[in-house]
Amino acid sequence: MNLTYIKQAVCKFLFLVETAALFVLLSAAIQGTLSLPAAIGYAVVSFVGVNLVSCLILPAEEVRPAPRQSRPSAPSRRTVPLRVVPGGRHAA
Repeated sequence: MNLTYIKQAVCKFLFLVETAALFVLLSAAIQGTLSLPAAIGYAVVSFVGVNLVSCLILPAEEVRPAPRQSRPSAPSRRTVPLRVVPGGRHAA
């Protein structure tokens, strides 16, 4: 099993637990059992903490620039000599 896959699963689980904890805090703040500043403070600290832990666990993704595509060289163009034909006829 790939170690990166395990790290991603742990981070997803942490975010899931964090979301559940924020819902519990929200319901406690609505019911009045927890003061609103304490709920907001815990929410901010836990959000920053979970993001910090996940940044430390997961490696940074390398952003690779798109490979440059070289244009095909233009084919050598032959120039066609133009000449003026009197009488409105087409030149052959």
